[in-house]
Amino acid sequence: MHWSLRVLGAILSLSVLLGGQVTYNVASAQESEAPERKTRKTPAMREKIYKQLSEAQVAAEADNYQDALNKLNSLSKDSSLNSYEKAQMYNFYAFIYYSQERYRDAVRAYENVLAQPELPEAMENGTLYSLAQLYFQIEDYSKSISLMERWFRVANNPGPEPYVIVAQAYYQLKEYRKALPNIETAMRIAREQGKAVKENWLLLQRLFYYELEDYPKSEQVLKELVRLFPKKIYYTQLSAVYHELNDEAKQLAALELAHYQGMLTQGREILNLAQLYVANGVPYRGAKLLQEAVDAKQVDATLSNLRLLSQAWYMAGEDIKAIPPLQRAAQISDDGELYVRLAQSYLNLDRYAEAAEALRAALNKGGVRRPGDANIMLGMSLYELNKLDQARSAFRAATNYDTNERTARQWIDHIDKEEVRRAELARALN
Repeated sequence: MHWSLRVLGAILSLSVLLGGQVTYNVASAQESEAPERKTRKTPAMREKIYKQLSEAQVAAEADNYQDALNKLNSLSKDSSLNSYEKAQMYNFYAFIYYSQERYRDAVRAYENVLAQPELPEAMENGTLYSLAQLYFQIEDYSKSISLMERWFRVANNPGPEPYVIVAQAYYQLKEYRKALPNIETAMRIAREQGKAVKENWLLLQRLFYYELEDYPKSEQVLKELVRLFPKKIYYTQLSAVYHELNDEAKQLAALELAHYQGMLTQGREILNLAQLYVANGVPYRGAKLLQEAVDAKQVDATLSNLRLLSQAWYMAGEDIKAIPPLQRAAQISDDGELYVRLAQSYLNLDRYAEAAEALRAALNKGGVRRPGDANIMLGMSLYELNKLDQARSAFRAATNYDTNERTARQWIDHIDKEEVRRAELARALN
């Protein structure tokens, strides 16, 4: 971020030893080398200036920044300072301000360094890089990008980090299309240099693709994240991307892999996986997973969750297991519709008394979408229980609904005939 005090001391010593003119030859930021250009000749640093800066250095190394600043302030009043001495003074100001987290003051100090004529190229390049980072830190992202691009023009073979900074700056400006090539350049350089691609670089790349709605590319990046950094969040994000790609099978597979590794610990995650099992035609796994989670109170026994659990068991052909969650759901529901569904489950198992009880509960609770159908089902249940008078009453109630009237009257007629047949049979036996 800045020149170290020890590096500064070495530079100052070199200046004094050589005298008159000095060739500045320190590597610029990120270990890049400046392109070969005509060597600049800069004024030498005088010994008395070196001593004053050294005194400020001693104070700074003792964390006595105010004393160091006082010494620099005193030096700044010297009207005989040449451009190189001023540059070193302002460079030192920048270091102290940065150490105190006075970033805007550090920016101004670095700007003063760049304002000096005949600045050594390496110092200019290093200052540009540090200033670009500082502008990023104070959230002036456009200025940070501008300075970094200026630095790129004089840097040779820069490492990946400068491109990451530019990518992050464009991200803050929500300019994702401009950010993307920078992060990809950083990753390419890292691979060429035999360095590992960092996790946060891949995260930025995934974010840019996602914001640009390039879901196939997002998938590729997330697969690499899962391979290199197998974390729950990457599996769940990969599952979400498959949702965007309308690939429910892979959406399920990504979450299932996370589950097998014990990563899914939250109720909503278990619920999501159970829903995907049901949607992908694997209702038994969904029902078993959700039942265990509800029993362990990992998933709340809400109306929607109980309804899903019952539906999963029903779709898996487990009618008996589908009943308890449906009973609980019907009890807490605001209407009687779930009692009708419960009655249907009982009818499938030929449990007519329980079906009749559920249907009466449904009609008493109200809110049934098709009450005529409910009364038909109630009449059929009571008929199977040989409660013909009660069955006739249920069918008569169903005649009040146009879509059920014909069927209800047929049942009533059938019951009337059945009672006549039974009466005749009884007389014949007597």
